[in-house]
Amino acid sequence: MTQRPLSLWVPPVATSAPAEWPTADAASGAQPWLGLLCVCLAGYATFGKAWAYVGIAPVYVGEIVLLCGAVAALVAGKWHGIFDVTTVRLLVALAAWGAFRTVPFFSTYGADALRDAAVWGYGAYAVVVFAYLAAVPQRLPLLLRRYRQFIPILLCGVSIVVPVAQFVDPAWRWWPASDQPIKGADVLVQLAGVVAFWSSQWGGPASWVWLVVLTLNVAFIGLMDRSGLVSFLAVLGVCFALSPRSRTLPRIALLTVFAVAALWLSGLRIELQGGGGKTRELSFDFLVASMRSVTSDVGDTGLDSTKEWRLDWWGEIVDYTLGGRFFWTGKGFGVNLADDDGFQVSQEHALRSPHSVHMTFLARAGVPGLVLWLATQLAFGAAMWSSYLRARRRGDDRWAGVFLFLGAFWMAFLINGSFDVFIEGPVGGIWFWTIFGAGLAAARIYRVCPQVLFADEHHRCA
Repeated sequence: MTQRPLSLWVPPVATSAPAEWPTADAASGAQPWLGLLCVCLAGYATFGKAWAYVGIAPVYVGEIVLLCGAVAALVAGKWHGIFDVTTVRLLVALAAWGAFRTVPFFSTYGADALRDAAVWGYGAYAVVVFAYLAAVPQRLPLLLRRYRQFIPILLCGVSIVVPVAQFVDPAWRWWPASDQPIKGADVLVQLAGVVAFWSSQWGGPASWVWLVVLTLNVAFIGLMDRSGLVSFLAVLGVCFALSPRSRTLPRIALLTVFAVAALWLSGLRIELQGGGGKTRELSFDFLVASMRSVTSDVGDTGLDSTKEWRLDWWGEIVDYTLGGRFFWTGKGFGVNLADDDGFQVSQEHALRSPHSVHMTFLARAGVPGLVLWLATQLAFGAAMWSSYLRARRRGDDRWAGVFLFLGAFWMAFLINGSFDVFIEGPVGGIWFWTIFGAGLAAARIYRVCPQVLFADEHHRCA
């Protein structure tokens, strides 16, 4: 009896690629928007908010690249079946509800309403990336190769940018960015993606030099940002479980043990400036306290107070939504939630949303918005997991590596976004939705053209 393909996440399509799909030779030519997208993502990963200010207000680099991508995807003309995917339909429903809760507030809050709506608005990247990659399947391995080339740039850039921002000029006055252009948690999510890529069949065994650079960055930045460190460790654990034969992961574990032991034996203590102007200490004791504070109080005023502040705010949101008059609608996109809820900590009123993307949707879009958001993410996670299992059963190690990389990377963004304002802005949001779209495209391409990853071995999708 032939097993019927799962159609809940990606609809079944023909097992052979359409004849009009370009061959590997055709796809090896210039891909201008793919290159533009890679440059945009590299800027966000390396320079954070400083890169987000490239452009002319109110149109910045993220919006420019999205517009160019929409044109490129429309010109490709391969939108057939894109909106038949359940995950895409859920994303469209989320955007529709988000627009319903944004438009009434635009006349009052203007640009602030659009700024808050970016948390769902950047989901357009997912649809554009999905359509763009699915139109020419050979673009997917090209994108993976570009990421592999980007890893040394990221590791070197982080090694320079973060220490400069920490010790030389935290405000980076040479650029019109915020007082914290690059956040440690954001960097740790990117480093988690590097580990996931190295764990896949595409990454290959990393050299000891790059492993040492990565470990030192994680050790330095992890002491300043708990959410980012939790994201990194979660991805590391998933990769250990799903990629036990990787030679890279044991080396990372060995270097991590060595770094922690060296910190303990040396008794090193260095004060660092953490997020929001809070002081962090580079020491073994603070590392232990930081990890324990995730689940319990540790007696450290800084660590405990930030956790209690989050929990109090989230409790307030639950009260006026699940148990109050904003159950169906939320407060809308445009109102400054930190001011309106009484949890503002910035004298410039820069903080607008709670430190959790889930609470952002609940507070701004009510219970329907939260349900649509969670359903969209669960659908995507199920698509990556089912595709990974299918590839493992068939012995397609390269494809299993692709789904491991994209699924683990997506998970890192989601974990960090659960405790920080991350996906709400372009630095995290554009990366997040790009990975989302690439994952959907990978699942589609695996069904219709699995041989595309072997283009270097003269396999074609035609």
